[in-house]
Amino acid sequence: MRNFLKTRGCIAVLLLSLMFAACKTEVVNEPSIVEKIKSMTSSGTVTASGELSTELIREINSALKTLPSDVLVTLDLSRCTGLTELESAYNDHSHSFYDCRNLSGIILPSGLTSIGEYAFCNCRLTSVTIPSSVTSIGDNAFRNCSELTIMTIPGSVTSIGDEAFMNCAGLTSVTMSEGVSSIGEYAFMNCIGLTSVTMSEGVSSIGKSAFMNCWSLTSVTIPGSVTSIGECAFWACTGLTNATMSEGVTSIGDYAFSNTGLTSVTIPGSVTSIGRQAFSGCTGLTSVTISEGVTSILNEAFEDCDSLTTVTIPGSVTFIGQDAFSGCTGLTSVIFADTESKWYMYAVDEEIGPMSSDAAANATLLKETYVYYNIYNENYVL
Repeated sequence: MRNFLKTRGCIAVLLLSLMFAACKTEVVNEPSIVEKIKSMTSSGTVTASGELSTELIREINSALKTLPSDVLVTLDLSRCTGLTELESAYNDHSHSFYDCRNLSGIILPSGLTSIGEYAFCNCRLTSVTIPSSVTSIGDNAFRNCSELTIMTIPGSVTSIGDEAFMNCAGLTSVTMSEGVSSIGEYAFMNCIGLTSVTMSEGVSSIGKSAFMNCWSLTSVTIPGSVTSIGECAFWACTGLTNATMSEGVTSIGDYAFSNTGLTSVTIPGSVTSIGRQAFSGCTGLTSVTISEGVTSILNEAFEDCDSLTTVTIPGSVTFIGQDAFSGCTGLTSVIFADTESKWYMYAVDEEIGPMSSDAAANATLLKETYVYYNIYNENYVL
């Protein structure tokens, strides 16, 4: 029994030693990190310490590009100092980590303030840790990082550049902490795996085509700090069935939610204008609430929403654009809240009013004719 226990004790010590050896990470001082990367024959993590510079980052870029395609590297730069900016790789692909297809993960150093244009474009990143010192993410910074799955953007970041995460097909979740104020044009376009987006209070604008073609996105809540939703912002998000807009949004851009899977929508009263084709082609849309305060419904705004059956136009609306409800074959009732107003129908050069007297007739007229002006609108021009 004593020998058996002794043997078991030796085995336990051996196992612990092996476990310790497996978990141990070698810390490499700069500039030997370059030689360490070049000597790698299998995938692993390289942890660096010491002073970093843009010149050393360029050398690391070059070293990563010498590796066989099956050797993937995770860089832990959290112990490094001195680097405040990852330089733009727009004009020189040797800068930052552009096209470093062997880079699978990175922990960026604290003290870094900006991630430049194309800094990680075309990398095989699966994970990125951005420190709370970073304030800006440049245009195309993570473009084509198709294996990146989760992105948490710290509250220190104020702007996300144009096309910053474009074509990140594997991205499933994005969390923007409070601090981000603007989401650039095409920022998350073609992120077809994206299912969850969390926007905190502070975001003021969603850029043109920011989430275009994000097919897997099912729900989005737009905070009250957002004032403008850009053109094509959620165009062709076919899985998007719910979009909640808070009071504060003043404009919904052209095509903003066109060809999405929305089933119902409430336009808050802070919105003054519903853009051209803003909700066109939303074939599953059955309910639309347009709040008092909206003044203009532009051309083709709800065109081809063939499941829509009833709409109430608030008294604040003074303009309904050409073909705003054309192709809404299921529309049987349009109620005008302002029963005293008269409208001018531009298509046939005649006055019609009061429009709300016959909801079914109104539906027919709005589906079949062109532009309407409230003739008591002080800005009315024939």
